[in-house]
Amino acid sequence: MSSPPPENQEDIWNNIPTTEFSEEGQNVTHQEPESPMTYEKARSLLVDFDAKSGLSAIAYKPHVRRFCFGPAVLTKANLDSVIQFMCLSKVDVSASTDSHAMLFSVFSLLTGDTGCTLTGQHWERVGFQGTDPRTDFRSCGLAALLQMLYLPSVHPKCASVIYKLSQIPSISFPYAVVSINLTAHCLNALRNGKVNKILNKQNDPFDTIMKLHAGAFLKFYSIWKSGSYSIVNVADVLQTILKSVVNNPSLVVETFEKASQAQFDEI
Repeated sequence: MSSPPPENQEDIWNNIPTTEFSEEGQNVTHQEPESPMTYEKARSLLVDFDAKSGLSAIAYKPHVRRFCFGPAVLTKANLDSVIQFMCLSKVDVSASTDSHAMLFSVFSLLTGDTGCTLTGQHWERVGFQGTDPRTDFRSCGLAALLQMLYLPSVHPKCASVIYKLSQIPSISFPYAVVSINLTAHCLNALRNGKVNKILNKQNDPFDTIMKLHAGAFLKFYSIWKSGSYSIVNVADVLQTILKSVVNNPSLVVETFEKASQAQFDEI
């Protein structure tokens, strides 16, 4: 059976209600943690999220048969990981102290500063659109926040280079907004199945999904650095990245892995 037109899928996706991720009786506070939360810690807090229950809600139809030129069929374990990640995109960022800690960590790891509050103009420094960063995550939820944390936590040198470029006045771009849009690209790649082949080759599908986002961000950086771009060009460059992420995700991941092995000395 053929997939519905992309426009219809997007309409379905964008109209799905978000879910609050919080534990019963948990008090939500706005205090910054004493030290940044690592990606590994953030991921460990999400492993018990009931992904399977959200399968129908995320409008995702796993490929169950392999046609001559169709996407590879995911192993059961990899399928579970993909569903889990996609469900996280519908989890509201505003309701959990864990997500607040992740936000503070992103800010601290990128800027080197601590002591920020949950709202304020300081969030614009890392590329959010306003004083409350939680409002920017509506389309991709906690999945976008987890991917935003991955790069500065696991590959701080790469994140630092990209962030510093975003801060140059003449060619600045909104780091956080770009990151969230790249998560949307990753979700599209997962939904059309072209990322399935490389997911099946890797030992950790979640890690591969993170690398897909990181590789997309590195490609954005390379394009932005090589051209005479400004804030008005962000959408066009993101559209260029979308084609790479959706049509050739394996190359995006492999390019990032090579850069990582070279310790990002050549970016």
